[in-house]
Amino acid sequence: MQLTFIIFAIYVYIPLAQNIQQQIELDEIAIKPTVGEPWPKPQSIQTTSTRFAVHPAAFYFLTNETSQQCDLLRNAFDRYYKIIFFPQTYMLHLTDPLLADIKIRHLKETLRNVSDLGDVTLLKRLIVN
Repeated sequence: MQLTFIIFAIYVYIPLAQNIQQQIELDEIAIKPTVGEPWPKPQSIQTTSTRFAVHPAAFYFLTNETSQQCDLLRNAFDRYYKIIFFPQTYMLHLTDPLLADIKIRHLKETLRNVSDLGDVTLLKRLIVN
C-alpha cells in the first residue's frame, strides 16, 4: 500500500514540477508593466525626484535621423503629447468617444450658427483659439 502511494505521488509530482518550471521560465521572459515609466524602454533614461514644468510649445519627442521611423511611433508620440498637455479634452475621447463626438458636433453646429449670423470675427477667434 505504501509503495503504491509513493509511486502515485511521484507520478503526480514529476509533471507538476515540470509545469511549475515551465511557468517560471515563461514568467522570466514575460513583459511586466511598469508604473510611470515609458514602454518600450528607451536606450537610456535619467530620472530625478525634481519636477519640471514643461511648456507645450517647447516640448517635443525627438528621434534621431538615423533611427527607424514608423507610423506606430509617430501616432504614439502624438497620443502621448495630447495626454500630457490636454488631459481634460483628450481623455474624453478615450473614455467616452460617443460623448466626445456629441460635443464636437455641438461645437460645429454652434460655429455654423455663428457664421450664419455673419459674425465672422467671432468665428475666426473661435477657430484660432
